[in-house]
Amino acid sequence: MQTIHLSPQKDQVEQFIQACREGPSTARQTLFTSLLALDGDEPADLIDNGMLPWDAPWEEIQIIWQRLAKLEIGSRIRETLMSLCHDYPAPSQDLFVRLFPMAENDRFGRERLGGVSAWVNWEGNTMHFIVYPSPDTFRTLKSTVVHEYHHHYRIAITNNKSGHINLLESLVREGMAEHLVQAVLGPRSLAPWATSLSEQEAWQWWNKVYSQHVDEKGSQAAAYIFGGKDAGIPLWAGYSVGYYLIKWYRHTHPEITIPELTALDGPEFIPLSRPEHL
Repeated sequence: MQTIHLSPQKDQVEQFIQACREGPSTARQTLFTSLLALDGDEPADLIDNGMLPWDAPWEEIQIIWQRLAKLEIGSRIRETLMSLCHDYPAPSQDLFVRLFPMAENDRFGRERLGGVSAWVNWEGNTMHFIVYPSPDTFRTLKSTVVHEYHHHYRIAITNNKSGHINLLESLVREGMAEHLVQAVLGPRSLAPWATSLSEQEAWQWWNKVYSQHVDEKGSQAAAYIFGGKDAGIPLWAGYSVGYYLIKWYRHTHPEITIPELTALDGPEFIPLSRPEHL
């Protein structure tokens, strides 16, 4: 059974809040980075993904961290992960979970993401969750934990820890993650980005655009995944195309299990022809 390590711990949060109360805001990032041994781009990524900023009033910092603890968000994440580790065990490795509060004024995170922003590092062993502490987020939280666990699961199963995966692998990962959500929690728990395109629209975007760029990497691949006005692609289009790529494959392989599906290479999901039911 995998071991789940949740941070920050209660004493680390209390130490940070105490420092916020007594010291200048300019020293907070250094302290927090040191307490949690954050490295590389992690501090910047946390802020970019909606975490309550270091320079917020200390009273606000205290209140939102206390709400996160009172709602037992960390325990909810751990409970869901333990169930997933039992039902879909990955090759043995420790799993690190980092939980932070979402800023009150992050409207995109609260309204479009359901109060939960999350990602897994390239190595697949560390999950980051930025959560707005409200009971309204509980349903989104559970489906997001399942989604992120599948990223960990696929990276471990395929032993693909590269930070330079191509667009096809990104599409497959995002699509598979939502198929695990569907298998574990039911279709009503699918994220809005999974079906942001209709199936017909997804086929059109795949056939005319995505299939021509499957080998793109880096920022170019990311633009196709997230979409948006700047990219000239519908928001979340890549997530939706990925979901349907997996759906089309499963339509012709109805007996395949989630573990078997997870182990397949990305090119297996390239449609050889238009799905018959479209």
